Order: sequence, then C-alpha cells, then structure tokens
Amino acid sequence: MSVIPDGTITSDTVVTAIPRRRTNVREYGYDQSQKIAKTLAKLLCVRYEKLLSRKGFSKEQKQIITIFY
Repeated sequence: MSVIPDGTITSDTVVTAIPRRRTNVREYGYDQSQKIAKTLAKLLCVRYEKLLSRKGFSKEQKQIITIFY
C-alpha cells in the first residue's frame, strides 16, 4: 500500500524506521524508532520492512550547535 496525496493507503504502502546508533540501542535495550514503526504498521494493517541501515559515524543532532543572532 502507498499513501496517495489525499491520505489514502493503498496495497503497496510500507512502513520503515530510521535506525538508531548501536550504542543507543545497547544503552536503552531496544530501537524505539523500529518499535514505533512496527506498531504503526500493525495499526495501519500494512507491512513493516527494514529498508535502511547505518553506515559510518556522524555527530548526534543534539550535539550540533546552532548560533542564534
């Protein structure tokens, strides 16, 4: 199912999650993004698929400094 512009879910819609860092998964014991995506897929009666993976290392967004003027 896919969502078309009017918000309708069709037969090819798939729900996926943005994966968390392994260190965060180890710290919390689970990937909350994946858990939310799986629950949403179940509620919408659509498939959940793991389509994304993490490659390499990047700074956490909460550590990126924004300068306010």
